[in-house]
Amino acid sequence: MRIRPYIESKDYELLAGWIADEKAHALWCANLIPYPLTRENLRSVLEKSAMDWTDSAYVATEDNGEVIGFFCYSVNTDDNSGFLKFVIVDSSLRGKGRGKEMLQLALQYAFLITGVESVQLNVFAENTAAKRCYEKAGFVERHVEKNVFPYKDELWSRCNMVVTKLERMDEFFDNRLEGYEEHQLNCIEAAQKFYPFTASCLPVGPDVRILDLGCGTGLELDYYFKLNPSANVTGIDLAAGMLAALREKYKDKAITLIQESYFEVPFDENCYDAAVSVESLHHFTKEEKVPLYRKIHQALKADGCFILTDYFAASEEEEIFYRKELGRIKSQQGISDDAFYHYDTPLTVEHEIQALQEAGFSSVEILGHWANTYTLKAE
Repeated sequence: MRIRPYIESKDYELLAGWIADEKAHALWCANLIPYPLTRENLRSVLEKSAMDWTDSAYVATEDNGEVIGFFCYSVNTDDNSGFLKFVIVDSSLRGKGRGKEMLQLALQYAFLITGVESVQLNVFAENTAAKRCYEKAGFVERHVEKNVFPYKDELWSRCNMVVTKLERMDEFFDNRLEGYEEHQLNCIEAAQKFYPFTASCLPVGPDVRILDLGCGTGLELDYYFKLNPSANVTGIDLAAGMLAALREKYKDKAITLIQESYFEVPFDENCYDAAVSVESLHHFTKEEKVPLYRKIHQALKADGCFILTDYFAASEEEEIFYRKELGRIKSQQGISDDAFYHYDTPLTVEHEIQALQEAGFSSVEILGHWANTYTLKAE
């Protein structure tokens, strides 16, 4: 499949033939183009959209040149975002994956050629087939305006959907430093329970040494230092801004901060009473985790433990889907390096436990869970 600019003399009749009736027309263009569709009113709207919004019209074609879809695309330079509108596919091809393929090609163009950070579109919630197609192409619902579009005796709701360019892990978190702690504690289910619970699972006593992987701004440490003010903590994180915020909070504590990937940092052996990680390791595969867990196991004292609190996939199918989806999105956005990008790829609890056991932990226990978030103790 390819995309090329829309050519009225070649493409209009095909496009017009895909719109079966007045309702299909309204679902397609929200009546921004007058009904019934004519060559003249489509041309007038496209010319105005090009002038007002920098819209360009495109068609998708098979490799033999057969036109099978249409869309408009514009770039908002104020926030470096793209916008798709008037998306439609040959009615005889709907339900066969061609719309998804066209959208993914449009997204490649948006991210690789126009360099935007995100792409949005609007769809009526009542247009369930189109919304499902957008979801399959990677769009996620951002917000819904209820009952905003009158069609005859009905009121339709407008759903805004978005695909966002993957961000490198450190940049993702530093870009969200302002408001990060409020988000973590108030927008993640049961966070106000599992952060203090995790802290309570760590050893308490004089000269206790803790290794914190993906420490961020230290939300788990906020609770732990209240239980054990004299603890000696080594925190590792990729995000410089997060570490700076943590350092500012705990100038008076025995805390060493390392800005690096915890996969790369060498750990001293047999020196930590416990290691801890909260809401960090769900970005990585089992194959990536086993060597890391082996390093952690070797870094712990004989009676040490690793406390892991994270969220997990509900099924193996879900785990496989997330991993494949990350690969697809990286390909779509032209990302070929091996850097860490922020995209959740959680394992199942069972696979997480297997990874810990393969790394040398002889005992792995579930200490608590809240929906799909679990706290594991590995010794």
